[in-house]
Amino acid sequence: MDVSLSRNLDKNLGVSGLFSQDTLTKTLLSQNKDVISRGLHVNKKALTAAFITGLIFSVVAGTQFMHFSSANFFPESTPPGIRIEIDGSVMGTNKIQRNGNVYTLTGDIYVTIVVLRDGIVLDGAGYTLQGIGSGFGVFLQERNGVTIKNMKICNFSYGINSLG
Repeated sequence: MDVSLSRNLDKNLGVSGLFSQDTLTKTLLSQNKDVISRGLHVNKKALTAAFITGLIFSVVAGTQFMHFSSANFFPESTPPGIRIEIDGSVMGTNKIQRNGNVYTLTGDIYVTIVVLRDGIVLDGAGYTLQGIGSGFGVFLQERNGVTIKNMKICNFSYGINSLG
């Protein structure tokens, strides 16, 4: 311990002559260790509380946005129903009339219409595409340039499902 520090301690604490310099040094060091260890203990508690709070927040926030970040690595299987094939042919009904790339309904339809061809117009002509409360009305998987017009689509889980 520095001699001037010892003199100041003797003077300020009124312990002149009661303790040797070595005793004062050991006493001060042990008190500093206690203060330091208590300070670290408080910091560990604060750090632990902050970590747990952050963890809880990230779990709560993660569950809120998990649906938005989900990925579909395997394409959805094509549902059953009426099909407009890649070559333009219509399979499964006589209630869709083809004129070039325009497909026009000639009556109400009660199953899914699966479109497998790009660049077409599906004209409902005011008719209804009606389901049974589940599935898709019009299923378009990785299609481009498909127009759907003049059609009422009801009673499906999804009126138009456009993936890709």
